[in-house]
Amino acid sequence: MVSGGELLPASCPLELGLPGDNSAPSGKAVIIDESCPSGPLDIVGEVMEMRDQIEEVLDRLRPMLMADGGNIELIDYKDGEVFVTLVGACGMCPSSTMTLKMGVERALKEALPEVKRVVQV
Repeated sequence: MVSGGELLPASCPLELGLPGDNSAPSGKAVIIDESCPSGPLDIVGEVMEMRDQIEEVLDRLRPMLMADGGNIELIDYKDGEVFVTLVGACGMCPSSTMTLKMGVERALKEALPEVKRVVQV
């Protein structure tokens, strides 16, 4: 195994190494490929990039929500699921489920094919 900080070639197959095993000396989740000479790839940057892309889509939706006295907060993104909280007037609105599914989820799926569903928490 080669020390961390190096990038995997695009052709290498990937496996997820978990924090705490010896393949992740930084304690972060890393992508491990035993057959590639370059070793582990830190995936934290990929997750942060996806969160930034999700925030960009939500930023385009926020003016409509704010016009009705509400807003939306991104809580987390994991395995194709976006976890959000509707706040303000949107949090108590009887139409919040429709807003979430037909507005937020539709916009996120159109912009980011990796998104599979949106969950309100």
